[in-house]
Amino acid sequence: MTPPRSRRTPPVRSPRVAFAALFGVAALLLAGCGGGAAGGGSGAASTTLRMAWQLPPMPFDPHTTVSTIGAFPYLSLVYDRLTQIAPGPAGPVVAPMLATGWEQSPDGRTVTFTLRDDAVFHDGTPVDATAVRDTLRRAATLPGSTVAGDLRVIQDVQAPDPRTVVLSLSRPATDVLFTLATSVGSVLSPAALRGEVDPATTDAGSGPYRLGELKLGDRVVYERAEGYWDPAAQRSSRIEILGIPDDNARLNALRSGQVDAIMAKVTQQEQAEQLAADGRFTVVTERPTSWYAMYLDTALAPLDDVRVRRALNYAVDREAIDAAVFDGNCAPTSQPLQEGVVGHSPAVGYTHDPQRARELLAEAGLGGGVTLTAVTSGVSASQLALAQVLQAQLGEVGIRLDVRGMDFTQAVADFRDRKAHGFIGSHPGVADPGMTVSDAYLSAFFPGPLPEGYEDLLARAADSTKPADERRALLEAASATASEHALDLYLCGYSASFVSTPDITGFDAMTAPDQGGPFDLRYVGRAEAS
Repeated sequence: MTPPRSRRTPPVRSPRVAFAALFGVAALLLAGCGGGAAGGGSGAASTTLRMAWQLPPMPFDPHTTVSTIGAFPYLSLVYDRLTQIAPGPAGPVVAPMLATGWEQSPDGRTVTFTLRDDAVFHDGTPVDATAVRDTLRRAATLPGSTVAGDLRVIQDVQAPDPRTVVLSLSRPATDVLFTLATSVGSVLSPAALRGEVDPATTDAGSGPYRLGELKLGDRVVYERAEGYWDPAAQRSSRIEILGIPDDNARLNALRSGQVDAIMAKVTQQEQAEQLAADGRFTVVTERPTSWYAMYLDTALAPLDDVRVRRALNYAVDREAIDAAVFDGNCAPTSQPLQEGVVGHSPAVGYTHDPQRARELLAEAGLGGGVTLTAVTSGVSASQLALAQVLQAQLGEVGIRLDVRGMDFTQAVADFRDRKAHGFIGSHPGVADPGMTVSDAYLSAFFPGPLPEGYEDLLARAADSTKPADERRALLEAASATASEHALDLYLCGYSASFVSTPDITGFDAMTAPDQGGPFDLRYVGRAEAS
């Protein structure tokens, strides 16, 4: 997916980036190193960037966050990682961050990182291999860790000298380089690792910004860290990220000048274009890589029966959902890899077939009807509207859907704790299609069992060193298998848009690991700061 991103002129229908990163990551891996992320600006200007999006800040500990994707915009400014996702000539690539480069053993089971020698934690302690080693060990073993599953491929971490980190892996796993570029790979200071400070509320990072003020459920304020090794990542002297769940309130904050930029939901696409039309604001829109769905717990009866899950997918009218909830901006989908993404399978799909849904329910012994429970964000108007439409459509085939709207964090916790059959929300696509599928079905957000052999298929599909044709076939199989086993109630693929005042630049070159919402404000700032 590498067509050019939408530029600074309306209308805003062209894609931001679509990933052919499939090959960019492989090329970088084979080279064993990579270039720094693109950016601009000396970092000398005294400016404030104010950004609003829909998820309020949660506790700051990267290893216990309720959502690694939701936490990324907040954590990425404070914490450096070994790797990062950066622009490349053929799409996003894995690039160095704290690591200046890496080498992989011939069998693919050992990765050796060389660390930069000029990175310093905000408390003045140098970043060394021991801190990286102990951070990864903490992430894997901390009671209540929400990221241990993301790092399960790492069997051991060693620090043979201050500038070298060696990972021993359970399988050839080039995808670990991508995982380490997400908030999962945030490197904590020795003080936090010793328990002297609490990373849930205290700055324990080495990134371009210090944690200035954390107001849980409201906002985070960041101050530029002096002496940071990459001044281009510090285009603003101060950054504020506000969590404003209400879509209209977020848009009004931009219109009134309370913030400089927002992430607009898919339901606000038309409003975003109208704002751009008069020249007062600029819009950058991604190509759809993410999808709305009802996440399903395949371990809870009756969803442990694939016939019931397929019945759900046949019962919904995706075209009607797109028209009623998303104003035609959410393309109907039946699989995790969206059209235009490498690995999208044209051979699978669910039609709107209520009769087939009733037949499947009858075959499963549920011809008399069934009740399912679902949770969703109670402050998201679009998700509540989506829930109402799902209730009506599923009701037509005898499925009663009880929906509980609540705080996002609580909704996630309830779903993970198996207090609901489903979670109505969105899946973000990420900067590699193999990781998109893996993140959807190998994370804590998928609590149920997988089809036999599926985890192995995902592992092979995530290996970006495979020949392009072979990997494309594996990705198509992974996407098709998820659809055939109805691992989600698939609804529609959507774009995320970033709306800002015209003097804010960098959104069109931004390459956060997770697409469809999460963002990385490194390299984003006012034009005069460049």
